[in-house]
This record gives sequence, C-alpha cells and structure tokens, in this order.
Amino acid sequence: MTRSPQALVVTVKEWNQLDADFDLRTYTESRQQLLERLEAGRQAIDDWIEAHRSPRPGLAERAFLEKLLIERRALFAELVELDEALLHQV
Repeated sequence: MTRSPQALVVTVKEWNQLDADFDLRTYTESRQQLLERLEAGRQAIDDWIEAHRSPRPGLAERAFLEKLLIERRALFAELVELDEALLHQV
C-alpha cells in the first residue's frame, strides 16, 4: 500500500505530537519519587508494628497507624493515576 505525501506528512506530525506528549523521563522520575515515598511509608508501618507488637496500642497509637495507612493508600492511588496517564499516551 502506497501512501500519499500528504498522508505521510500527517503521520509524521501525529508521531511528533505523540512523541512530545510521551515524556518517559517525567514518568520515570515521578514514578521513582512515588516508589521512594511508598518505601518510606512501608518502613514507618513496619516500625509501628514492631514497636506495638507486645503491648496493646492505645487510641493515639492506632490513630497514628490509621494515618500511615491512609497516606499509603493515597500514594498507591497516585501511582495508579501516573500509570494510567502513561497508558493513555502510549
């Protein structure tokens, strides 16, 4: 199948636009930052669990764990949104 020169120009323009929209560097940097924050959150939760393994945690300690878990859930949601945005660009 042979394409007309106009069709090739459109194809090149579309590819250049896709290439401009597809910023893999930004994605990988954002993803790395989120993964580092997730790892820090995981470590904080692990530390909390270790510190409260024996005594039954009080209300304030359980509230702090709840806060850590909510923050972690939000980070996972950000990671999913980042992946979804990349999927729409690929």
